[in-house]
Amino acid sequence: MPEKLSEVLDFMQSRRSRPAKILTGPVPEHSEIEQLLQMAARSPDHKKLEPWRFIVLEKPAMPRLAELAVQTAIKLGKPPENIARRPDCKKPSHLVCFAWRRLARCRRCGTAGNC
Repeated sequence: MPEKLSEVLDFMQSRRSRPAKILTGPVPEHSEIEQLLQMAARSPDHKKLEPWRFIVLEKPAMPRLAELAVQTAIKLGKPPENIARRPDCKKPSHLVCFAWRRLARCRRCGTAGNC
C-alpha cells in the first residue's frame, strides 16, 4: 500500500467527532477551506454526478444568520419558547458551511426531486 494512502487511512480510522462547544480557533485559512470543499465536492455519489453547492459563512455573518432564523421561526408560527436562544449558544461559531445539491425538475410532473 502506498505510504500516503496508509497515512490517510490511519487518520480516518483515528478521527473522532468533537462536541461543537469545545471547538476553538484558529479557523482554517481561506485556501484550506477551498481545498476541503474541492475534496468534498469529489466525494462518491454513486455516479449521479450531483452538482454540489457550498456556502461558507464566517463569524461576522453569524448575527445576521441568527436574526434570519428568528424571523423564519416567527413566520412559521413557532412558539416563543422554541425561538429563544439556547443557553449553551452564547458564543457564535467562527465558521459554518452549508452544502446542498440542486434538484432537477421532474419532466413528468414538474416538481423538484425524484417521482
